[in-house]
Amino acid sequence: MIAGALTLMGLTFEKVGGYNEMVDKFFYAIPNETRYANDNVTNCGEPPSDSMNFFRSIKPGESDLPWTGMIFGATVSGIWYWCTDQVIVQRTLSSKNMTHVKAGCILAGLLKFLPLFMLVFPGMASRVLFPDKVACVDPEECEKYCNNEAGCTNIAYVELVLHVLPDGLTGLMLAVMLAALMSSLTSIFNSSSTIFSIDIWTRIRKQATDVELLIVGRAFVLIMVVISIIWIPVIQSTASGQLFIYIQSISSFLSPPICAIYLLAIFWPRTTEPGAFWGLIVGLVIGLTRFIMEFAFVIPPCGEPESADKRPEWIKVIVGNVHYLHFGCILLLLTMVVTVAVSLLTEPIPEKCLYRLTFWSRNSKEVRVSVREWRNEMAPDDQVKILPKKEDGDASSVSTSGSKDLPDWRRALNWMCGVSPQAEGATEDPDLELTPEEKAKRAAEFLEEKAPWKSVVNVLSVSVMVGATFMFGFYG
Repeated sequence: MIAGALTLMGLTFEKVGGYNEMVDKFFYAIPNETRYANDNVTNCGEPPSDSMNFFRSIKPGESDLPWTGMIFGATVSGIWYWCTDQVIVQRTLSSKNMTHVKAGCILAGLLKFLPLFMLVFPGMASRVLFPDKVACVDPEECEKYCNNEAGCTNIAYVELVLHVLPDGLTGLMLAVMLAALMSSLTSIFNSSSTIFSIDIWTRIRKQATDVELLIVGRAFVLIMVVISIIWIPVIQSTASGQLFIYIQSISSFLSPPICAIYLLAIFWPRTTEPGAFWGLIVGLVIGLTRFIMEFAFVIPPCGEPESADKRPEWIKVIVGNVHYLHFGCILLLLTMVVTVAVSLLTEPIPEKCLYRLTFWSRNSKEVRVSVREWRNEMAPDDQVKILPKKEDGDASSVSTSGSKDLPDWRRALNWMCGVSPQAEGATEDPDLELTPEEKAKRAAEFLEEKAPWKSVVNVLSVSVMVGATFMFGFYG
C-alpha cells in the first residue's frame, strides 16, 4: 500500500509540474460551474486562502480548522485513539516486552509522517487536475459526478488512481485500497465485538462459554455492518461531504470523556469508580447532545439563500461559534471537573488496590488486592459479601463437552463461525500455577528494558518528536 501510494504521489507531482507548481496552481483550481456566498463576495469554489498554513484563524467562521483546535482539540482525540482505543491497544498488548512496545509505537509515528505526502498533497493536486469534479459546488453537478449533492472531495484520490496510474497499476492500487479498507474494518469490528462479548454479554450470561462468546461476537459484527450501511447517507450529507471532517467531529463529540478518565486514572490515584462512572455519563450525554445538534440540522450548501437554513437560532449560535475541536477541549474539562468532584465525595481506593495501575506505582512488585476482595474485607460480618468469580466460571477458562457429543446443528453453527473442534475442549493457562507474588514480579519486570535497546528506542522517540515539531513549524 505504501509503495503504491508513493508511486502515485510521484506520478501525480510529475503530471501537475512538481510540488511548487502544485502549490501555486492549487489556489486557482476553481470549477467552471461556481456559486457565490450570501455576501456575493466569496466564491464558493475558491480554495481557502490559508490552505498552506497550519496556524489558522480562531475566529468563528473564518477557518474550518483553527490552530487552537488542531493543537489542543486534536490532541484530546489523539490520546483517546492512540492510548485507549481497542483497535490500537490490542496491538501493543501482544508485545513481548516494553522495548518492543516502544519500537512499535515509534514505527507507527514514523509512518504517520507519510499521509501528508501520500494523501494530502496528492489530494490538492487532484483538485488542480480535476477541478470540475473534485471542487464542484453546484449540487446538480456534484450529484452527476459522485452522487452526493454536498460535495465530491472524497473522490479526489480515486480520480488520481483511475486517471494518473497506468492501467495495470490502477487495478493493483484499487485492490490494495480495498484490502486496506477491509483490514481497517476488520480491526474495528473485531475490537467492537470483543468489547461487547467480554464486557457486556458476560454480564448478561455470567457462565458463557468461549464458543458462545465467539458466536455472539460474530453476530454482533453482522449487526454493526447493517448499522454502518444504514448510516452512509448521514455521512454523505454532513460536513460538505468531507469524510475527514466527519471523522474528526465525531471523535471530538465522543472521545474527550474517555480521554479525561484515562488521564485522571493514570495520574491521579484519588480517582474512584463512581467518579469515573459519572464523569463518563455526563460527558457522554453532553457529547451526544452536540452530536444530535450537529447532524440533525444540516447546514445548507454554500451559495444557498439564508432562508434555506432551517436551523433554530440557538443551534446556529452554538454550532457556529464553538468549533467541534474547541468543543472537545471544553468537554474534556467538564468531564474532569465532574470526575474530580464525585471522587472527592466518595471513598478513595486504597493504595494496595492500585499497584501497577497508576503511573506512580507502575514499577511496584507488591501483590495487588482487587477492589472486590477489599470490599469483602471491609464488609460487616452480617452483610452478604461479594464472592470472587470461580475459575471454572470464568469465560476464559470454561470447558465444554467434546465436539463428538455435539448435535449436528451445533457442529454446523461452529463451522460457519470458524470454531475449531479443539475450541470445544478445555483450555489451560500456565500462569494459573504462579503464586500472587510471582505474578506481581512478572508484571513489574515487563517494564524493565535492557541496554542498549532502551537507549536506541528513546533516541528514536525523541527524533520522531523533533521531526514532528519541525513539520509544525515549517507549515506554520
